[in-house]
Amino acid sequence: MAATPAKHVKQMLVDRETKYAVAGVVPVFVMVMLLAHSASPAPTRHEAIPRLGDAVAPVSARQVKMIEASPSTTNWGGARQQPAMLVVTPTRPRSAAPFFYKGTTSDRERAVNCLAAAAWYEAGNDPEGQRSVMQVVLNRVRHPTFPSSVCGVVFEGSERTTGCQFTFTCDGSMQRRFPSPRQWTLAQTLADKALTGSVDDTVGQATHYHADYVSPWWSGALQQVSQIGAHIFYRWPGGRGHLARSRNSGSEADEAELAQGRPRPETQGEAAALLAPQIASLDAAASAPVIPVGVSQAQLIGLDPKSPSGPWAVTALTQCLNKPACTVLGYGQGVELSRNTNLVPAQMDRPLFLFVRDRASGMEVVLWDCDRTARPREDQCLPRDRKSLDQLMRNR
Repeated sequence: MAATPAKHVKQMLVDRETKYAVAGVVPVFVMVMLLAHSASPAPTRHEAIPRLGDAVAPVSARQVKMIEASPSTTNWGGARQQPAMLVVTPTRPRSAAPFFYKGTTSDRERAVNCLAAAAWYEAGNDPEGQRSVMQVVLNRVRHPTFPSSVCGVVFEGSERTTGCQFTFTCDGSMQRRFPSPRQWTLAQTLADKALTGSVDDTVGQATHYHADYVSPWWSGALQQVSQIGAHIFYRWPGGRGHLARSRNSGSEADEAELAQGRPRPETQGEAAALLAPQIASLDAAASAPVIPVGVSQAQLIGLDPKSPSGPWAVTALTQCLNKPACTVLGYGQGVELSRNTNLVPAQMDRPLFLFVRDRASGMEVVLWDCDRTARPREDQCLPRDRKSLDQLMRNR
């Protein structure tokens, strides 16, 4: 188990005490002050969105985390604390439990095809990469945030031209390129094994990943668990990352649920023909309208200003999952939240936290009121001028 920043400080204190004991001088005051600060270490860059306060999952051997002082963190002399290095003890991510598919023979066949398609289109002909993708799909099936079927997870959001969970399902890839019969058979074989208890423990309980040459905003909201080749894998932090041992519904989409306007299966090759029954919109929740709160169409959430502010982004991400337009405003629980209900945006107070997604304009931002909660970077702070803030808070 990797030592916490507090443990590092305490170990430094022990070394210091030994040194001064030999010299016959023990600076009691310094020891007391160091212990006081060790109980409340500065927020780290990796704790930013969110802090890992709920629970600490095992970390990949490839990770080295920088512990950086917050801009608002000072010592008792007024000077900023210097960054410290925390070298994480090499461990493997916590493995997911074996997945055993429940369903009819026909449902299982469709699940195999969906899983094989996700693996091949996302990882090409790389078996290691394919297994990692399959594990992420099955981890999502077990997580309450996602659909409870394999095809439901893979084709979530595929009815839209953007915003699908796996890009190949909505960017036309399935109409432009296809695996060869041999490649398809190999992918199906791996998929069948994954649905019969084979586990890829290199990605642990990861539910998200991205290529290492991009940096999506949500990567800071999740906990990194490993990197496989050019892809970095993440899980929800703390208890939010818990996966049910058995959640798959055993019911996959059939031919009657083909998406409107999709090309005819016979024009797409063998693989696409097998997958035609699954190219439907399988997540009814994705099209559910945003429920407005008061005059503002934003979703208001009550927050504890003294709590770690990183998890607020995770809450907003969950609230806006699969919604092309969504605004979440966070206010202090109780009076502050009540005072900002049933107001037009221009009348509302400056929020503690703001999340805005507007797919029409390509905007997706997450910001905090840095006057009331510490953040590691200035670009995570709400604008100070009211005009800019009103632009962010306006109805869309």
